[in-house]
Parts: sequence; structure tokens; C-alpha cells
Amino acid sequence: MTDPDRVVKVGTIIASNYAAQASVLHGSFVAVHPEIEFVTLIVDGDDAVRDIPNVGRVMTLGELDIAPADLHAMMAMYDVLEFATALKPFLLQRLLAEGVDAAMYLDPDIFVYERLDDLFDSAIEYGVCMTPHTTAPFPNDGKIITEQMLMWAGMYNLGFIAVSQAGKPIADWWASKLMRYGISDPRNALFADQRWMDWVPSLSTVHLERNPGYNVAHWNIHERPLTKTATGWLARGETLRFLHFSGYDPELPWLFSKHTSGDPRVILSESPELRELSDAYGELLREAGHPVSRRAPYSWNQLPTGVRLHAAIRRFYRDVLIGDITGATMPPDPFAHPRQFERWLHLRQFGTKVDPLSGFEYAFWAVRGDLRKVFPDPTGHDARAYLAWFAADGSAADWMASLGLATTIVSPPVPNAQSDGLGWVVMSGDPAGSDDRRLADALVDTLAAAGVTTRLVDAAQIGPGDELVTSAPIVASTAVFVVSPSQVSDNGLRFPLPDGIRTVALVVCDPRLLSYPIGVALSASAEIWAPTAAIADSLIELGYQNVRRILLPAAPANPGHGFITRESLGLPAAGFLFLTEPQPTPHDPGGAITTVVDAYCEAVEPGSGTSLVVVTAPLRTAEIEWLRTRARTRPDVILIPSFDDDTVDALRDFADCWVSLDAPGRFTLAVADVIALSTPVIVAEGSQSAEYVVPTGSDLIPAVAGSGAADPAYAVRAMRAMVAYPSRGARLAATASRSLAHSHSLQAAAAALTHIFTPVSTQEEPPCD
Repeated sequence: MTDPDRVVKVGTIIASNYAAQASVLHGSFVAVHPEIEFVTLIVDGDDAVRDIPNVGRVMTLGELDIAPADLHAMMAMYDVLEFATALKPFLLQRLLAEGVDAAMYLDPDIFVYERLDDLFDSAIEYGVCMTPHTTAPFPNDGKIITEQMLMWAGMYNLGFIAVSQAGKPIADWWASKLMRYGISDPRNALFADQRWMDWVPSLSTVHLERNPGYNVAHWNIHERPLTKTATGWLARGETLRFLHFSGYDPELPWLFSKHTSGDPRVILSESPELRELSDAYGELLREAGHPVSRRAPYSWNQLPTGVRLHAAIRRFYRDVLIGDITGATMPPDPFAHPRQFERWLHLRQFGTKVDPLSGFEYAFWAVRGDLRKVFPDPTGHDARAYLAWFAADGSAADWMASLGLATTIVSPPVPNAQSDGLGWVVMSGDPAGSDDRRLADALVDTLAAAGVTTRLVDAAQIGPGDELVTSAPIVASTAVFVVSPSQVSDNGLRFPLPDGIRTVALVVCDPRLLSYPIGVALSASAEIWAPTAAIADSLIELGYQNVRRILLPAAPANPGHGFITRESLGLPAAGFLFLTEPQPTPHDPGGAITTVVDAYCEAVEPGSGTSLVVVTAPLRTAEIEWLRTRARTRPDVILIPSFDDDTVDALRDFADCWVSLDAPGRFTLAVADVIALSTPVIVAEGSQSAEYVVPTGSDLIPAVAGSGAADPAYAVRAMRAMVAYPSRGARLAATASRSLAHSHSLQAAAAALTHIFTPVSTQEEPPCD
């Protein structure tokens, strides 16, 4: 029974960009608990943060019981998520020190629907009250999230915890661990604040609240179906007390949590109850100023001198503090003495006296899995080789510049390609029929047509080191690797090749889509080949000088599609048909497809007989959910999930116009396939799709000034023109098809390569007189 004389307090922790979430949480909590004081700890900003409205009593870092040097160390070693979560026990300590019987912490992205008296009572009785992430095993369906993810993240969700005076020793112990061990490193059994609390049931008495109405979130919503009654909401038949909107973004209202956008177990389009609650929460966030507050910069992302605290610098600094890395001196206080700290990072004091590394050089090595493989002993016998690489490689220079520093770029000489009797191999780890495998096949055909003995080597990405391992020994003078995001992992790009084989990298995507590990493979290659001018320009901008522009041939038209009909695909039997096949990228998740759909909806009136078909298979769940939301009001936007070759061939044959507004990203043969069918195209100017397009044979959509995104106003006009003037579209298609056959034939691509295989002429010096 609840003690009417108990004194309790509740708090949350935010950076300034979460002010709207804190405001909504505060409003929901005081609506059911007006008698309890609510406190918001703001971890960044200046004294002006005290003026943030509707978040209860504002607390700042100086009010916590943390020595300034330790606080500065945490600010420097932790990113914003790690720092905010590491302060939870310190906030609980502070509230308990104010003389309350119990203190509760709630994440700012929680909404409280009913009173939480039982949780306070349990904390007072047992000392600590927590909720498990889930109270039932997950189905073996491969959907997100999985049991393994929870074992990495921790068994209890610390978006909620309540601690009484009896549980203060646990809060103190937790705080001592998070002073240095609050990083997110699941492979080393650390996930911010959470994994430590797996110990609590062994160390102390604790109440684990299993009532399904508490802490409903994306990790357990599948086991807690929501129902609406005349008096409120139920979760699996119990009163819904609070819902944890972890990962919810009101700018993506078709997605319950961005953390499960890959393949969530529950999606909003299939759960109207969850959608109603999510929509209502999103509207409250917007009313609380979320569109503005979300853009507030995080104060501790850089030192007072302006040097950026990159994740590599944060982790390196922490490793020195805890003794995992030993140097000649310990680091100064990063925020009390930022210039001294910056000079300390420049000091060459790690490793041997002959070839010591600076903090910057060591930090870059430590965060790069590929460098750790190539230079396994950077403070020993690999030091000189690593330092030479660091001084010469463009990715190292880019990284230093991104920190607000500068370095000298020393580019390696560009060797000339040669041909000899051993022949060449083209290596690809992609399955037959995939975009990247088709590009590998096209290169094999081109090399063979240029007179070079060439074969394709299949490889599979296997093994703990994510190495591309081939099934047979490679005998060749030169090996060409197809480089794409699918061939790059956190551990880099490695190939088991015998010594003496010259390597060439064929980069088939914007190199900025590739993570830093690709830098070693590219730098080690004798040459880097780019199939488009955009890719070549990007490589040169990143500091690579051994770059060659090559051509890859387009395939002949393939209009066959068996017995597939428009009706069998759910398409109208007649009417103008736009087709788009989006290629999502990390730099532009969903942006291009949003532009295409919005432009179509503005250009074409509903019921006009025109349709837009979107092939959704390559998209993430987040984009698909957005499309489903949009398609509810526009039935002429038709989603086709299948991505088998026959279906795609049929769609391209049926289409009256093919649209791609993707930002510069992956290079594919899709636009060439469509042009070969004499189908008009609308593509973004500067995208990889524009490679096979001539201005007189298509509608090229320019980018918005200062942005890589296609201008939607131009796209609207282009779509309207395609529908209104079909004869114009036919003329564009005919021009594009003729140009493609001439400029990107197999013969043209082979001729462009021929000069590479001509040995460099040499001239003997005349004898001395």
C-alpha cells in the first residue's frame, strides 16, 4: 500500500536538442503526479539552459557530486549518448541527497499515461526497481530486435529505474563504474550504462517489474498488444502506464523506431492503435518546438579551441586514462587546458624511441580495423611503415582536416598499367545477377575485347576477418577488385593474393559512401579505375592521384518477360506508367524516393489514368513505411516488392518513363538497360545514372543550389511534360538509344582501355662525349 507521507522525486537527463522530449515527458508525468517534483538535468549549454520552459526544475552539471577533473574527463571520453546515460546514477545520488525516500529516473522519450505508485513502492521496499527489456522469448523470425542484440545491450532497460535510500549503495557502485566504463562497446560487454545493471540481482535485493503496462517499447511491443477502452489504454490486458518512444522521430511518422527500421517485428501500418499513440506523441513534440530544438548543437563535440572530438580521439583519450595505452605523459584536462591537451595529442610519445607515434596517429590506427591488420604492431616493428602510410594517404589527411587541423598530403607516384602473358583476373564477391556482379562481368568482357586474357574469380565474404576468400589459387599479373559498399566492412577490404600480383581497384560507387577502411586497399592499388566522371572526380578530391576513367559497356536490350502481364503485377491495364527503382545510400536515406513521389503527386492529378510504380525491394523499412503512408491517399502510387529479374524486366518494358533522382551514389547498369529499350528517362544531373545519358536524350534534373539533391520543381515539370507530350518522350528515347549504342558499346569500351596496355616507351640516354 502506498505510504501517503512518502517523499519521492523524478528526474530525466537531456542534451539541449532533446528539450521538446523533456517538455512532453514533464507534461505527461505532472498530469498524473502533480504532487511530485520533476527535475531535468541538462548536460550541455550555458546558464541560458535554465530558461528552457516546461521541463520542471532545471539542474546543471555543477550541481552533481563529480569533481571538475572527472567531469571534464567524462565530457571528453564520452559522446552525447554515453555522457547523458553515464550521469544517471549521479542524478539519482543528487536527488537522494535531497532527503527523499526514493528517486526515479525516466528517459526523456517516455510518455506517462497513468500513475506510477507501484514503482515507487517497490523501490522503497526492495531498494531498487527495474524493468526487463522483455518478459518472453522472441520468436525465431529473424526480425529486429533479436535475443543476441539484448544480450549485447543488457537484460534490463535503464530508460527507467527507481532507487530508494536502501538502494543507494547500488547507485554509488553504478556511478563508480560509469565514471570510466560507460562506453558503447557491445563486443567487450559494455553498452553505455546498461550492462552493469545485469549484476544488480546478484549484488542486492531488487524488484523486477514484469507488468506489461510498464516500459512498453519497440523491443517488447510484439508481446504487449495495445487496445483502447472507454477509460484509457491497455497493454496485453493491463493498464498502460508508460510507453517508451525510443527511436521515434516525428519527422519520420511512419516508423515507430528508427532503431528497428531494417525489419521490425511490429510496424505502424499494421497496428492502428500504436499508430494513434505515436501520431499523438509526434504532434505533442512538434507543439513543444521539436523542429527547432532538435537542431541545437552539442556543446562538448569540440574543445574550446575548436578541435573536434572525433570518436577516435575520445576512445584513445579514455584508453590512456585507464592504462590500456601507455605514453610518456598523461593527458592534461581537455576542457580546463584545451591547448595543452591539443599539444599533448601532437606529441610523439607512444611506442619506440626511434619511430614514436603521436596521439592523433595512434588514435587513427586504433579506430581502423584495416590498419590494425596491415600494421599489427604500430608501436614496434610496423611503426615506420605505418607513419609513412599516414603521411601519404588521403584518408588520413582528410581525417586530420576534419578535426580542424591540417596535414601535408604526399601522394604516391602513379604506375603505368602493363600487360603480360599471365593474364588478368576480375574479382567479385557478389552473387550472379546483382548490380555489382554485372559490372564485374562487363569489365571481363571489356578486357577480353581489348585483347587481354581475363577471367572472373568468384569470391565469398566469409571468415572472422571479413576477408574475400577464393576457392582456388590465383595466377595472374593483375587482379581487379570491384569496390562497393557490399565489399567493405568495419575490418576493411582484404584479399588473399600471392606476392607480386599488381592490383587495380574498380570503384563503382561514390567513394564517400565507403568507410575509412577502404583507404588502405585503394592506396595499396597500383591504379584506381572509375566508370563515371563523378566517381573519378570524387576520388581525386579525396586525394587519390592514380585514378583512371574507364568505360563499361551497356548491355543489349532485353524486352522479354515471359508470361508476366500488367494485370498480374497489379498494374492498370492501360494508362501512362512511370517507373522508379530507388537505390538508398547512407548519405541520402530515402531522400531521393521522397522527391520522386512528391514530384509525381504534384505533377499528376489522381484519377488521370497515370501511375507511378515504385520497386521497394532495395529500400529500408523506414522508406517503405513512408511510401505506404503516402500511398493511402494516392492509390496511383503502386508499390511492387518483388525484385526478381523477370519482374524488373517486365516493369521496364511496360514503363512509359523511367525516373531516378538518386543523389550521387552507386553506379548501376539500370539506366542503360532502360535506354536500350527505347524508354525515356528522367535522371538527376550528376548522379551515377547520368553516365549513360546525353542532354539531348533525356530530362536531366539539376540539383538545388548548395545541395546534392535534385530540384523537385524541375522534376515536377519534367513529369508533366512526359505525360502531356508522349511524342517528345519518344524522340528523347530514340536519341538516347542511338547515343548509347555508339558511345557505350563493347567495342567503344575496349578501345578506351587499349592504350593502358601499351608498354611505356623508353629512350636510352646518348653516350657521353
